[in-house]
Order: sequence, then structure tokens, then C-alpha cells
Amino acid sequence: MARADDPRSKRQSHGSKVQTLHGTRNVVKDCLTALPDGLFNGFRKLRTLQLQSNQLVRLPPKLFQNLSSLELLNLSRNALEELPPSLFGGLNLSVIDLSHNKLSTLNATQFDLENLTTLDLRGNRLTDATREDLARLKGTFTCDSSTAELAVEYLRQVLDEPWHGNVLLSCGPHKLEPKQRLQEFNADFVFANYSWLSSGPPINIAATELRGITIEQLSSLLVFVEDVASSWCEAHHLGYGQPLSFEAFNLYHANFWVIGPATAGHGRGGCSYVELVATSAQMQRPLWFVSHAWLEPVCKFVACLKCHASLHQLPDQTAYWVCAYANNQHQLENEICNNPRKTSFYRAIQLCAGVLLVLDENATPFTRIWCCFEESIAVEERNKGNPLLLDVAATENGRAHVITDGLAGAEQEMMPLLGFLAKSRREAEFPTEILMKGLDVNIASAMASEPSDRTKILNSIRLPRAGTVFLEQEARDAHESYDAVGRALAGHFALANWLLTALQNDEKRRVVQLSLTGCCNLTTKECCRHPTMSTRKRIAGQKMRSRV
Repeated sequence: MARADDPRSKRQSHGSKVQTLHGTRNVVKDCLTALPDGLFNGFRKLRTLQLQSNQLVRLPPKLFQNLSSLELLNLSRNALEELPPSLFGGLNLSVIDLSHNKLSTLNATQFDLENLTTLDLRGNRLTDATREDLARLKGTFTCDSSTAELAVEYLRQVLDEPWHGNVLLSCGPHKLEPKQRLQEFNADFVFANYSWLSSGPPINIAATELRGITIEQLSSLLVFVEDVASSWCEAHHLGYGQPLSFEAFNLYHANFWVIGPATAGHGRGGCSYVELVATSAQMQRPLWFVSHAWLEPVCKFVACLKCHASLHQLPDQTAYWVCAYANNQHQLENEICNNPRKTSFYRAIQLCAGVLLVLDENATPFTRIWCCFEESIAVEERNKGNPLLLDVAATENGRAHVITDGLAGAEQEMMPLLGFLAKSRREAEFPTEILMKGLDVNIASAMASEPSDRTKILNSIRLPRAGTVFLEQEARDAHESYDAVGRALAGHFALANWLLTALQNDEKRRVVQLSLTGCCNLTTKECCRHPTMSTRKRIAGQKMRSRV
């Protein structure tokens, strides 16, 4: 290797012919502590510049100006704390070695160099650098020999982050396998460190029905998703490869990009998300069961649960049973058996104080057979006289709204008249279009991803005590039990909007709580003239008690 004089010396007349320049610390001369701007202006043919093992703290912004032939720059083992924004502007570098310095922050745009293939940042503590900045550093990962596992190992040395959990390196809609070469891809890489979601290794909770997830844990998930969602892409058929957004990030996306990769490999066959983030098994016991569709954006779903918890004055540590987080997504065959009444869904409902039905703008749960099954259990338990509540939540214009089964939270502490007034005013803001869809639920037309699930669930609703063999027989297209669930749901929604015709059809309802507060000109005589209340005998026969 050719060696020129110390870079601090006066530039020689033939400097422009030098191709390799060493300014490395040696036993004869003191190490370099500073370099003047424009020091290398005469070295236009310079291809390699070695400045490692000195004590350089900062560099002038135009130090490498006009070094258009420079390919390798070694600044390792110095004391650099920051880099001027334009330091590498106009250069054609293929290798930059900044390892073992004192860099704490990076501007990824500094390294948007066309020929850059290797960027070494090992030994720095990049406490202020974002994962997005590092993901944009294509040169870090595009060496011919680089693989996904080498890139991840590199990031372990560079990033000041926890590393007890799983990680994922992806490109577009593709999750990279450890041995996969990065040169196969021609786009930015996205790095996700799932250690941020938990404080340690997973906790085993053997009974799936005991795996509730708290508001606090869901909020932490939202923070993680908001940080990286826009870097991920749609990986399913519709919109495949298109960038995602935090606002549209639903449970299908969460399962693909977060739940699945974060829980893979723990134990023999992965674990549930709840087990991953839990710190105590006792804290995960659910109080409410949530029935919902996976199409609902996660941010709106969490908003509904937060609103519900606030209304009922529940702490953030209150656990809700949500199938996607409670079930082990790597072993669903153990969670969903042939008899719907032996699944984790059914067992969880039996443990809870109530069911919270979360509706998206299209009221999708009413068209999904598993959601209909959950709603039918709530109705079935209510008709048996069991105190299982059924609340309904939805969002509109960025706000969450909840219809509660009776008074909730502070409303229960008011005088009955004022409590019902507060409830009626609150529920008056519930999205009307969604509410109206609840008046016409047809369970028989609900769909399932697996056709066999639909058959078993319809048969289970029709004959709750039927054995597994019977459940596999062809289901009927119509049955009184299906209609009873639809009428019960219609009656539940009718209570929120004084739709007495729909309410009357719910023949098995035993308790009705109505508030006529604010109806200044409504008399008892006029109430009795209403078509749905005109026959006292019918109402008495239904054993319904009105509480006004």
C-alpha cells in the first residue's frame, strides 16, 4: 500500500497522483485531533483514505470536497460525536467505516450515495437515531455477502435497544428469512424489534380463556404500530404491496406484521400475544368479552375499549378477551375445535361479566358467523336469566360511542331520573346508520372463512346441547333460533332509539329499561295508544317489567 506524508504536512506538487493516503496513528507521530477544511483539495485521484485510530472529534464540512475519485474512507476508532450534514456530498464512496466512534445520532440522507455498499457503524451508541434512519441506510445491508441475519446482528451492535424478543427485517410485503440475501431486493428495508412490546420472556397461561388483554397493553401496542405502520406494506390480495397507514392498520395487518412474528418460536409452538406481553397471569383474567371483526382499524378498536372502560369506570389494568391476542395464532387447531361450545371463545364468555360488541362502519360483525355465535351466546345467557351484559360500541368522526346494557358508571350513582337522562343523551350520539343495521340481522346469511365453521355454528345455535357428530350435518337455512337472536339484537338496538315495534318482537326479553325523560308532552294515555303497547295482555304474557 502506498503511503504519503502525514496529511497535516504541506501538500506536495504531485499530490494529485496519490491514490492511497494513510493518516493512521503510529508509534512515531502523535495522533490527529483536528483537520483543516480543504486539506485534501489537491488529491483528485485519491481512491483510499485511511484516517482511523486517531482522536478526531469533529470534521469540517468541506474536508472531502473535490475528492470525486474517493471510494474507501476509513474514520474508525476516532472520537467523532457528529457529522456535518454535507460532509459526503458529491462523493462516489462505496465504503465508509465509522465504527467505534461516539456518534449518537444520524441523518440517513447523508448516506444517500449511489455507489455506497458498506457502511460500518459498529461500536457507536446511536441513542438518538431512529429505526427509520437505519432502515434507509441501504449501504449497510447491500454488500454481496449480506444476509438478513447478518444485518440484524449488525443492528444489535449499533442500536441502543432491548434485545430479549424477536425481530423482523422486511422489504415491501416480504418477510425476510435469516439466510436470505439482501441483494435480492431493490427497496428500503424495514426493521422491527418486538422487544419493545414486552419487559421479558413470555409468561405461560395455559387456559386460553384466561388470556385477557388490558387497555394498558393495547395502548403500548398502538404506540409500537404508529411508529412503524407506514413503513410496512399490504401483504394480502387487495392492494398488495401498497404502503399501509396507521389509521387503516387493522387486525389482519397486526396479525401478519406484529402478532405472528413477535410470538413465533417461543416455547415449542409459539405463544399468544397476551402471554408475550403479560407480567402476571392473574392480571390477565378477562372481565369483558369482545366480539368484533378483524377489518376494524386497531386504533378505532382501542378507542372503543377505552371509551367503554371509561364509562364503566374501569382501570387501565382491566382485561378484555380478544380472540386475536388470546389465541396462539401458531396453533389455532388447538384453540378452535369441532364443537363451538368447547372453544376458547365460549369458555371465555362464560367467565365474563358481559360482551362488548364492537362495530365498524359497515357493521361487519353481523355478517360474520363467529361474531353471530358470540352474540347468540350473550342472548342465550340473558334469556336464561344470567346477568350477562351486552354493550355495543362504534366510532364516528374520530369519536367512540357506546350503548350500554342499563346505566353505567357514574350514571348508576345518580338519581334514577338523572341517570337515565345522562344515558339517553350519551347514546343519542351513537351513529344512526350503524344502529339501524342492528335492526335487521340475519344469522343464516352470515359467512365464515371456513364453510364448515358456518355449518357447526348454525347447528349449535339451533340445538345448543347437540353432540359434535350432529353439528357436522347440513345446517338449515332458516330456524326459529336464528330469528330469535336477530330479534333480540334488534330489540337491544331499539332500546337506544325508542323503536318499540322492533322491541315488541323480542318475545323472550324479560326486562326493559326505558327513559321518557325530556318527553314533555307525552302522557300515559298516549303511551298506551302506541301500537306496540296497546294490548296489556300481550305485555303481561311476556313477563316484561318496564322501568320508567
